[in-house]
Amino acid sequence: MKKIFLTLSVVLFNYGAIAEPTSVAVSITNIRSYSTGDAYVTFTPNFCSTDTVKLEAGITGNKPMYALLLTAISLSQKVYLEAKNTTGCVGWGTTLESVFMATQ
Repeated sequence: MKKIFLTLSVVLFNYGAIAEPTSVAVSITNIRSYSTGDAYVTFTPNFCSTDTVKLEAGITGNKPMYALLLTAISLSQKVYLEAKNTTGCVGWGTTLESVFMATQ
């Protein structure tokens, strides 16, 4: 029983770690925050057939992503963007699932 549990755990955790679609390293050119709490992030080169993605208001995990994006733009550091797993790429305003800082 332990072997089955460990095997399932490894498979499920590894599957959850697959992040797609994910951009190449992009440069943030603009972050625009609205009174609704939503924020739109403009970057180059394009990802998901757009240069603008969305951070939705009211989602707890978006605050750390917003902070990371502000840090990246202030340091001129590139980031990788991941589109929301449930919606994928939808063009302009694609919703973000995660953001991570590029090492180079």
